[in-house]
Amino acid sequence: MAPSRVINLRLTDRSRIVTYRRCPRRRWWEYEYKGRGVVPRSTDLALTVGLAVHEGIHQLLVLSPTDMAVRFATEFFQRQAENRGIHTEGGVLDIEEQVAMVEGLVRLFALEVLPGLTDEFEILETERELALPLTVAGDSLDLRLMSRPDAGLRQRSTGDYYIGSWKTTGSHWSARMEAEARHDDQGIAELLAFENDLLERRTSAKSVALRQRENFQDILRQPDPDLTVLQAKFTELLDSEKHCRALALTPTDVVMGVQMIYLLKGDRREWPEDSGQWVQWSPLVRGWRRPIAAVGSESAWEYAWSYRWECVAQHINGQGRRCPGGVGHRLGKGWEPFSVWQSAEVGGVKGWLDMLEAGVVQPDAGPCLSRQIVRPAPYFRVADEVQDWWAQARAQENAIADSSSILNQAIHDGNSSRVRYDLNNLFAQHRQSCLWPSRCPYYETLCWGPVPDYQVRPEDDAEAWRWREPHHQPEHEITGHGCLG
Repeated sequence: MAPSRVINLRLTDRSRIVTYRRCPRRRWWEYEYKGRGVVPRSTDLALTVGLAVHEGIHQLLVLSPTDMAVRFATEFFQRQAENRGIHTEGGVLDIEEQVAMVEGLVRLFALEVLPGLTDEFEILETERELALPLTVAGDSLDLRLMSRPDAGLRQRSTGDYYIGSWKTTGSHWSARMEAEARHDDQGIAELLAFENDLLERRTSAKSVALRQRENFQDILRQPDPDLTVLQAKFTELLDSEKHCRALALTPTDVVMGVQMIYLLKGDRREWPEDSGQWVQWSPLVRGWRRPIAAVGSESAWEYAWSYRWECVAQHINGQGRRCPGGVGHRLGKGWEPFSVWQSAEVGGVKGWLDMLEAGVVQPDAGPCLSRQIVRPAPYFRVADEVQDWWAQARAQENAIADSSSILNQAIHDGNSSRVRYDLNNLFAQHRQSCLWPSRCPYYETLCWGPVPDYQVRPEDDAEAWRWREPHHQPEHEITGHGCLG
């Protein structure tokens, strides 16, 4: 009798897959080291803002009022800042400014994205944990890809399924970003996981309906069936078959594509120049104003959302002359930038966005809020590309599982020369990724700094390092380590 194979469960996710492709050494330190990974004590600003905004959008999609969604998002950001600290490359961080930025992005989604999204799509689910098998017959590793799609969508006009994906990014949208999004790892990973989950739920629903039908028929065969029980079983059967029909509404058995929506948060700039002070430059949190008159003891202000703009229609310019439209302009003398969240006159971020939505601020510059959003046409799946991605992810993650086991065993044995040899052969450094697209958190520390015996001990250096916390609930349940957030 052949010995039974030992199946080992291993979890991965899109972030790990992409991190390895960018730099194997970073993948080692962040996810594989001692089976947990180590990360800097403080968290990255862009990541923290993104997570907070996602928390707010999730609340909007489950029909929470906008003010409540904003509270969830800003409190999430503040907890991260207080518990771990936040690091950024651009000068000292103004936490109040970033809280305002989070609020502005959540309100932007509520005002400009949500109405059109819900008109076109039915929101089936949001932020639900999914797991996609990355295994074939004969594999000794039970490899599963964890994902948590921002939203599962069903198009009202066709019944087709889509993934909704929300991203926060800077102020510049380019042809390169458009092209990259068409081959986005996250979109493919979540599409596959959502599709697999739909198929599993259909299969389960059909099994339940079949059992309900058999139960109903068994009661009908009885010589004197109890009418109350019969009615209850008939109701269960109708509910099961209705559920099956709902799951089978789409004309195909595949998820058609990904609908991405980008929220532009502006750039971080040094302002004033050479001051060493960096600010978030976005019309959601910073505007322009100049005094125009005194009303009693208070000043009255004229407001603008952009220093430079191209007018969209004929108007009378600041010199009292008629402008034909389509002409570049800039604000004149007397204008000063101001922080929206500190201004009671405009009602803080909420009042300011309401003013922008109403079009009463700098109307000749055109609409402001719609320009802070990029909504490309849905990216439709290409079957061969999706299959190739799955095969590549499976091969990569199986190889990493073996490499991680070898290297962690060398660390456990205390063989530092073997650790160095295995690091260089199994998790090489990709030097082009040290400083681009941003400075790697392991740069000048673990990769290029002195690291005795190639180990990090967060317990001994809690100010600099901490053990990575799972981002997905399945990993938290298996490891027992705290989950992010």
